[in-house]
Amino acid sequence: MNKGLRDTPKSRVSTSESRDEHTRIFGERAMKTGRTKYVQIDGKLVEIDIDAPPQKPKSAFVFGDITEHRSTVTGEMVTTRSRHRQILRENGLVEVGNENLAKHTPKRDTCSKGVKEDLQRTLAELKG
Repeated sequence: MNKGLRDTPKSRVSTSESRDEHTRIFGERAMKTGRTKYVQIDGKLVEIDIDAPPQKPKSAFVFGDITEHRSTVTGEMVTTRSRHRQILRENGLVEVGNENLAKHTPKRDTCSKGVKEDLQRTLAELKG
């Protein structure tokens, strides 16, 4: 066994000196909550309040229109997002990544007639 490892303490004790040093480096708030988040602005770290509600964006985000492409279903050139959605709707297709699985997943017939009888007959055949 390495002699240096044998002398290493199993746990660290928080002393007033270590707490003071932590507060000096990270500030008073970090010591209270134990959680801080920083963002770099103009090369300086600025603390973000984790418990504060998220701020609304300062400007609106606008999706650009899609680039012109050939529809793989109809072969026509699609120039707008609305026409793309219309083609999908007309052909019963769903764009991967935007699908609502509950809406498009067919329901299984779980109460078919004769299932119980079929199971009983199959079990009887296996036993006998």
